[in-house]
Amino acid sequence: MKIVLTLFLFWVGVVGKANASQWEKDVLDNVVKADAANCAQYPKVFNLDAQFLCEDLLIKVSNSLYKNWLNGGDRAAKTQSIAKWWSMEGTSTLKSPLVKLHLAALLGQSSSGDVTEQREYARKYLFSDNELIQGNAITAIGWVGNCDDAKDIIAIIKMEQEGIAEEAVLSLLTLLGPHKSVNYLNELSGNLKRDSLKKFIEKQLSTFG
Repeated sequence: MKIVLTLFLFWVGVVGKANASQWEKDVLDNVVKADAANCAQYPKVFNLDAQFLCEDLLIKVSNSLYKNWLNGGDRAAKTQSIAKWWSMEGTSTLKSPLVKLHLAALLGQSSSGDVTEQREYARKYLFSDNELIQGNAITAIGWVGNCDDAKDIIAIIKMEQEGIAEEAVLSLLTLLGPHKSVNYLNELSGNLKRDSLKKFIEKQLSTFG
């Protein structure tokens, strides 16, 4: 209860500012709900019910981060909030890898500065046993990674794990750009066994002619 109260007061202090956006309020409202369920500990939860509850609440936090991200407000102010949440100390849900990897991706999208810290964080989870966390790490590395990360993304595609391999294809396209990715993906597609993955790659490549 003390933790929940502390986080609630933190939330009130932030959203009570005259310049706090509705976007920021919505994000922090979802954070408070997740913190109330002790989801900051995810994925280290004690039973399946808690796991499913936290996954649902954390996904709501992530969805609220992306809602109206590209429009409906000052992008610079949103980026400042993302950077603030990235650096925040404590045990808030914002520190959960399931959420923090989204913060890394958004910083990569919106910042032309150094994202070395975000890249190193994302790389830690590229081969996570938790599919949700791994998927978020793959997405993040597309925005904060560099060419050296392509080999790991390609390795993940070669594993052909449903859903994860598709995330890796999109990440490679983001990381290297469509023109540089074409040769890699064409070569990969010829050696894959899963038809649905081959068709997914073909669909993505067809977008770029």
